[in-house]
Amino acid sequence: MLLQGRPLYGENTQFPGEGKPADGRLPVRGVYKPATLRRRRGYKGKRSSMKLLLSLMLWAILLVLCWPLALLLVVLWPVLWLLSIPFRIVGVAMNAVLALVSAILFLPARLLGWRPTGQ
Repeated sequence: MLLQGRPLYGENTQFPGEGKPADGRLPVRGVYKPATLRRRRGYKGKRSSMKLLLSLMLWAILLVLCWPLALLLVVLWPVLWLLSIPFRIVGVAMNAVLALVSAILFLPARLLGWRPTGQ
């Protein structure tokens, strides 16, 4: 928030996720935000907002072409979302099981000093 052209918390206040990363590299574009901060604060980026805009426009077109179907979609969408929750939970559980199996299979290589290239 700005009050009379100055930040609310002072001129030199540095918030978490701003500035240079610990290894001294400059951010590629904009403010540096580590992945953990983006996940914790609900950072979704441009893709999800574009997806929302596209789905809203498609719903508006459906409303013009066939308004009963569009209103039925608005009513049934939360029910369909609730029905999909168990499948999402199963998907997360399967992802965890596969990650565990992968960690067990790669354990001998990790003990011998191999590291993934991404780290």
